[in-house]
Amino acid sequence: MTPTELRVLFQVAQHSPTTPKEIADRIGVSTAAMTQLTRSLTTRGLVQRQMHPTDGRSILLELSERGHEHLRCMHQQFDGLLTRAAAALDEDGRTELVDALDAMAAHIRTDLDAP
Repeated sequence: MTPTELRVLFQVAQHSPTTPKEIADRIGVSTAAMTQLTRSLTTRGLVQRQMHPTDGRSILLELSERGHEHLRCMHQQFDGLLTRAAAALDEDGRTELVDALDAMAAHIRTDLDAP
């Protein structure tokens, strides 16, 4: 899976149901590129298309069950990697990591609260 396909998959998971154009705008790809990305993810069974209920010219994208499972597996693998990496740190390293993560979380909260 390419990094761009993964970004699309995350966007579909986060904003489902959504149109390909909305995702293309969010991640900064052309509609032509988005068509190819959608086709690739649909062919692999990770995303499913459905007709837009009010716009017959448009489709909506949703994660398929296989797409949900794929993301669950990725999260579990990533969690395992982080757990092993954190376990390899000494106490000072863990303290620095916690401080850095706290600072990042505060920054994210500030960004989310901004108008």
